[in-house]
Amino acid sequence: CSKTNADSLMKHFAPTLGIHIGDISYAQGYASQWDNFYTQLEPLASHIPWMMASGNHERDFPGSGDRFGVVQDSGGECGVPHEKRAIMPIQGLDQPWYSFNWGPIHFTMFSTEHATGHSSPQYKWLEADLKGVDRRITPWVILNGH
Repeated sequence: CSKTNADSLMKHFAPTLGIHIGDISYAQGYASQWDNFYTQLEPLASHIPWMMASGNHERDFPGSGDRFGVVQDSGGECGVPHEKRAIMPIQGLDQPWYSFNWGPIHFTMFSTEHATGHSSPQYKWLEADLKGVDRRITPWVILNGH
């Protein structure tokens, strides 16, 4: 995304919602990259809701509790800059899963970088979230994961 591309999208397509799933800025430990990314995104995100979900470059680092435990994709950020800069309706600290309705669509954002086994907090939340969807109100359900 560049500022020119963002301006062009707003001008030619008039989007009403942005969905960004993982690989948010590729900052990998360089804080200035977050500033650069948000400067480029600003023409879009200042006019429409811009919903984000974590990916490996926002979360994964050895010893951080990430699902894989060996990769260094976040450069040591471990999800902190993403959670602090992109305020989403997440479940809590280091629980970046959430859902929202947009017209007739129920969007579910989950983390592929956290445990998803039957006893995991994310699995329990996901199960309850999907069971709670009223398909008469939101007949479309879209799951998003990086």
